[in-house]
Amino acid sequence: MEGLSVEKTYFEEHAEEMLSNAGITKAQFAKAVGVAPQNISKLFSTKNILTLSKVSTVLNVSLNFL
Repeated sequence: MEGLSVEKTYFEEHAEEMLSNAGITKAQFAKAVGVAPQNISKLFSTKNILTLSKVSTVLNVSLNFL
């Protein structure tokens, strides 16, 4: 797998900015998505479609946007 480049999602690159624009804290966001606040960094790097679906609902953006 050496040299394998995995493209980042828009959410991975802009998560904190998106939370700021939505006016919610990381802790509030984690609770709304259903993860422990200490797992927020894992949440920010997820590519799991079900998790991203929850994220899109909480942030009120389309799944395609993420």
